[in-house]
Amino acid sequence: MHRCLQISEILYLVLRVLQGDPEDHYIALHPSTLAALARTCRAFREPALNILWERQNNIVGIIQCLPSGCWEYRHVREGRKGEMLSFMRSLVPRDWIRFIYYARKIKYLELSGKGSDHRDRFPSDAALLDLSTYRVSGALFPCLRKLSLFEVKSGYWNIMNIFVSPVLKILNVYDSGFGKRPSERDVTSLLSDIVRISSDLSTLKLELQGPDNRPNSIPFILEDLRALRDVNLDLPDDRLAAGASFAWLRSLPNLTCLTLRDDGLPVDLNLASKTISSSKFTSLKNLSIEICNLSPTYAMLQVFSGVPLKTLNIRVADCEERPILGSDVQELLETVARCCPHTSLRSFSIDLDVLAESYEQIRLRSSHIQSLLVFKNVTEVTLETGFCLEIGDDQFKDIIMAWPQLSRLSIHVPRTWSREFRPMLTQASLEMLAVHCPLLRHLVINFDATQMSQPTQGYGMGRLLEFLNVEWSPIERPEDAAAFLSAVFPQLTSITSMASYVVNRTYERRWADVSKALECGRMMRSVTGMEARPSGC
Repeated sequence: MHRCLQISEILYLVLRVLQGDPEDHYIALHPSTLAALARTCRAFREPALNILWERQNNIVGIIQCLPSGCWEYRHVREGRKGEMLSFMRSLVPRDWIRFIYYARKIKYLELSGKGSDHRDRFPSDAALLDLSTYRVSGALFPCLRKLSLFEVKSGYWNIMNIFVSPVLKILNVYDSGFGKRPSERDVTSLLSDIVRISSDLSTLKLELQGPDNRPNSIPFILEDLRALRDVNLDLPDDRLAAGASFAWLRSLPNLTCLTLRDDGLPVDLNLASKTISSSKFTSLKNLSIEICNLSPTYAMLQVFSGVPLKTLNIRVADCEERPILGSDVQELLETVARCCPHTSLRSFSIDLDVLAESYEQIRLRSSHIQSLLVFKNVTEVTLETGFCLEIGDDQFKDIIMAWPQLSRLSIHVPRTWSREFRPMLTQASLEMLAVHCPLLRHLVINFDATQMSQPTQGYGMGRLLEFLNVEWSPIERPEDAAAFLSAVFPQLTSITSMASYVVNRTYERRWADVSKALECGRMMRSVTGMEARPSGC
């Protein structure tokens, strides 16, 4: 017998619906909805207030919980627009009573840019310093679980320790490096406070793009953070410091997700690959590498050789002294096949930012990606290589026969060369996908849709496909394309095309007609319960 939900649990679910999606500010309801519910009755008050205050994207609202006689807004005369909050007097302990009540409800705090509210009001640097000076507890938000810092202004770095709580689990820091803060000292101070106060931190994401704010001492500062499960950071530019970072990451017993980035990682990482045993990465399942040239990527993959990864994402910007060629892509993929166990990998993505002067330089053959076919259990493959993969139906069949469990396949063609690219795939490849990859839900592919006919195989077998992006695919007769796609992929109701950007607006209009016809066909089937050819809608 199943357990029935209690009234408190039902109320909690209702409040979550009223809150909207916290990750999507466009559909989240206005806070006044929850505030009104909190005023309805005593039973609703605390649960509604908990949800209302749980997530905050500035600290202006909580500062206004201090007595109104101790703060005021002043118009900014120079530089920034809006109103600046300042304190009129020193704060005393009794001023904090209401503040503490609501501050304990805040669990997720995001500070970004100037840290203003929706009315463009923001605290002055002096007000932030006063909060730190006169606070009556070590942590301003004692129940804070997640702290996100995105391009925060200078004043926050002077008081960053007040945001660190004993229950903090997630820390995200992003800074583009254009301002004077944070400095290396600021980052070191924050991380030291994290180790001292938030010893159970499980997620750490540091994306510091400035040249002077990445401490080489990060692996030594964070040595005692043993609960980390998700780490995202820029490797130090110094070779020895980079090796120390790998040694520290290897020692983390629960590390499952790792993202490594760098703009100037030393090419010679042989020290790391020789001295670090991958056997220590026993928990690692998801690895992302974002780097500026290919050479260190090979060494990184060697470091993780033999680790049973489930997800591998590689992004390489073209900062080589010479252009990246198809042979380089082949060597990279062969290294992946050599280092990753063939049975464990489920998701693979490669994104190369290639700079080429002619179309001949970015032509990719099926032989260049042949090494990937050893991963028989992959479910998601994204090839955004910056190259144009020129394969026909026969070569494509070999690929999909090797990946029968595919649920997501993306083979992108770069916009720069979309005019020169001529797809060699036909509707036969789509039929083979429906037959041999019945779990496919997401597909990005370029194919020749100028001569479409009724399917010869795979009729109705691609029932799970929900998303189709045809990118730059040429098309002649929308009604024929719609009839074919509806027959093979009966759940497909819309198509995305990128032809309007560069290639041909006529193609865009024709693919839009296909989407309209598919939607009409779906509506007819839902009403009649019969299969219908979507040709005249």
